[in-house]
Amino acid sequence: MFSERPVLLKMTWPSDFGRLSPGFLTILLSFTFQGAYCGLVVSPVGPTLVNVITGSNVTLAVSFSGAPDPTVTWFIKDFSLPVVTWAINSNTLPDIDENRRKVLRIEPNGSLTFVNVPLEYTSNYTVEMTKSGLGRSSTTFSLEVFSSPVQFLPAVGTRVDSEGKIVVAIQCVSEAWPKAVVSWSKGSEALTNGTPYQISSDTTQLEILGYNVSKFLLQNYFCNCSNPLGSQTREIVLTGPSISNSSLLSSHNGTIVTLTWEVPPTSVVTGFDIQMKGPDLLGKNHTQTSLDQFYTIQHEPGTNRSADIFILDPNLTYMFRIIPKALMTEGDPSAVHRIGPGEGLSRSAITGIAAGIPCGILFLLLLGGFIYCVYWNKNKSRQTRYPLSRAVEKAVTSQTETTPHNLLTGGLKSPPDYNRLQQTPSERSVALPTFGSPLPVRVATTV
Repeated sequence: MFSERPVLLKMTWPSDFGRLSPGFLTILLSFTFQGAYCGLVVSPVGPTLVNVITGSNVTLAVSFSGAPDPTVTWFIKDFSLPVVTWAINSNTLPDIDENRRKVLRIEPNGSLTFVNVPLEYTSNYTVEMTKSGLGRSSTTFSLEVFSSPVQFLPAVGTRVDSEGKIVVAIQCVSEAWPKAVVSWSKGSEALTNGTPYQISSDTTQLEILGYNVSKFLLQNYFCNCSNPLGSQTREIVLTGPSISNSSLLSSHNGTIVTLTWEVPPTSVVTGFDIQMKGPDLLGKNHTQTSLDQFYTIQHEPGTNRSADIFILDPNLTYMFRIIPKALMTEGDPSAVHRIGPGEGLSRSAITGIAAGIPCGILFLLLLGGFIYCVYWNKNKSRQTRYPLSRAVEKAVTSQTETTPHNLLTGGLKSPPDYNRLQQTPSERSVALPTFGSPLPVRVATTV
């Protein structure tokens, strides 16, 4: 029987190494070189902090070693969200996040390229390479996208402080990275903190204090937003209290109306007076002197842009308007809004009718004259004696010639001239007709 004890082969170096078969040496060398792949390493090419201007193209470049054709995955915000995955030298298309396909591209060596990079792509990006059985490696980049200040519209707000002063706040904010610094000026004079100007700690807001609104309107203010990449300047011209547009909406039963209005963006307004013309509202008595005059029925703060009015009689007619105010200074009233069954004609319609009455009268006079001329000409044409035709004139002449010069007594006709009738054709002065009866001849007689 064979013994189950293991047989130990004892080899001595270097004499026994020379007796190894060529096949064994091949396997040994293969394992030796594969051991080099166990150290898969991905490294950044260049700095890991990358700054770029918005709209540019930029590449986060990497290189790798230790394994052929690894799988590459790019993450945004430190492994929190994969945005690109691809196996190098693979025939399949890279898997790119659907929301980022217009911006992100992956290079053949695994580097990540941004095309027309937007400002919001500022973040940390991590690349990870893996190879089955050979481990993984990663490195991280910080991408900062910068932009110069862009066009912006300053915002103007107005309030009244505890001392009764008007406070006009102008705010200038421009999208930019690095964040833009704002400076303020009045004309060519640079403004700093101090009465009557207050600048916020982040420099984006200027407050102007005063009791008289006209003081604000006489000045031109400028805000300048700048960072290392550029700057933008805007001029702010303040205007007095005003309303740019207004409208009225009635409830279905006509007892409640809602007034809405708009204010120009640079208008200085601290409040609004809602005025009405017409009968008293139900349940409220006012001391207006006349139904034909507007009177204030309620006040609204400068931040409001609408007001509800209660309670109207749907059978009566009311008119409303809004008066913008800056403390005691009033601006032009809004358009007049009318509601009720007896709305009648508007002022423009009445003006049009008044202007049209003289034109209508003139038109009627012209029309009457034209008709009279046509009628007169028609009657005149009927009374006109036109020249007699030659045939009629001949008949009249013949009649005159046959009338006897000496009238017969007793009203008897003279006997015919038989001698004349018996003349030969050659003796007659006029040939007799060959057919037809002769025309009748009228003879004038006197009784």
